[in-house]
Amino acid sequence: MSRRPKIIEVRPGIWAFRFSHGHDPVTGHRIQERVQVVGTRADAERELLTLERQKALRSSPTSSITLNEVRGLWDESTRQQGRRRRSTAGIEESAYRRHLSPLIGEVTLSRLDSRAITRAYDELLRTCSPALVRRLHQQLSSILTWSYRRGYIDEIPTTRVEVPRIHRRPPDAPTTSEVRGLLASIEDRSLWLACRLAATLGLRRGELAGLRFDDVDFETGRLNVERSVTCPTGECPQVTPTKTADRGVGSLALDDELLQVLEREFNEARRITFQLGVAPTDLFIIRGPNPLVPIRPDTLTRRLKNHVATHPDYEQITLHALRRYVASTLVESGVDIATAGLVLRHSDHSTTARYYVAQRADRARDVTRSIGQDLEFREVGSA
Repeated sequence: MSRRPKIIEVRPGIWAFRFSHGHDPVTGHRIQERVQVVGTRADAERELLTLERQKALRSSPTSSITLNEVRGLWDESTRQQGRRRRSTAGIEESAYRRHLSPLIGEVTLSRLDSRAITRAYDELLRTCSPALVRRLHQQLSSILTWSYRRGYIDEIPTTRVEVPRIHRRPPDAPTTSEVRGLLASIEDRSLWLACRLAATLGLRRGELAGLRFDDVDFETGRLNVERSVTCPTGECPQVTPTKTADRGVGSLALDDELLQVLEREFNEARRITFQLGVAPTDLFIIRGPNPLVPIRPDTLTRRLKNHVATHPDYEQITLHALRRYVASTLVESGVDIATAGLVLRHSDHSTTARYYVAQRADRARDVTRSIGQDLEFREVGSA
């Protein structure tokens, strides 16, 4: 790995450094230049940065490399650095291949400017939602920022592109009576347990699928949330760390009813594992056809969707809506946003407030009555 040139002050107000322009293609000798800059150290830093950019542009195939090719390099680099989850990378790749690649994928980086990107977005808005275009814009910005830092381009064209606005609806959550009614209507044991856990602990559907019996501490009545299940495109379900594994609360308390249900499920798991010859703690709590293989999160979503299709009173309830129910109920009961965000294991508490806490109209109507009651001290018209 080459070292960055060292800038030294040779005389007051005069700075110098040695800059390598690479190797001579004929002799193989390094081509070096001694550069002097009159001014401050900051002036010398700017001159060195300019020379480094010019060298990168000369050595990089900017005139021929396409957006599709540089996206492949960006994808490999970010995966190796662990900056994106495997499931996220698969979703982004599919969206790029379907929408951006046919429009600007074969455009070379030297010709990809804000006008070309804007025309592509205008074309996408004819058939795609503004939210999808914004997600594609975020991905494209990451690709071009990565290209800029590695010298493929000398500016990031997405900074001058106007992206469509999204008119977000306020978050909505079911009421306690609706959640009770949903649970009472479910006869499938595994689906009931998944919904009960989601409505109590606010677990993501991948976290529900990744729960094993060794995550339950029956003595203290707590459940540890340490893993999730992801399904990369075209691959089998895989057990991975949770989305925010190093943030939030990883151990949550269980109520008595839920703990008793889990104890019954554990006793059932003992009978199954006796036949399979494995430890009961190795079994997944919410099981599919094969108890040793995690259930796909999409399967849980589909089961609940099929159930509510026959129970119209609860058709608005999804596993994600149950997660919003937990956040909204916590805040309504007096829990602060920061604590609610820890329960849901959000990396940023503003996410909890913006997307998960529902502002119920009936509660807003009732709070003014309590204000007036605090002001009452005599009857109207009394002396």
